[in-house]
Amino acid sequence: MKNNIKDVDVLRSLINNLTVVLRTSRGEAARVISTKDARKLDIFTDLGLDSIEALDLLTLLECEFKIKIDASKVKEETKLGDLEHLIKQSIAALKK
Repeated sequence: MKNNIKDVDVLRSLINNLTVVLRTSRGEAARVISTKDARKLDIFTDLGLDSIEALDLLTLLECEFKIKIDASKVKEETKLGDLEHLIKQSIAALKK
């Protein structure tokens, strides 16, 4: 499977998809998350995602980037920066 992504702002996409998950699962208005601080945010503690919402987020990201993310690597202490790194690793693996 070929991935045609060039100079993607992975973090921005991650935040956008997170907003979709929160809006869809909870009906919450979009939460403003700055890219400056986003990498430090814990997806479960700081953002309040439950395990189903985390899986929804992974599914959206996999579809958008045409990658596979190992859900077992998403732990209780996972931060947005960790997800960004997983996405970039998966994209790089596809380019090999």
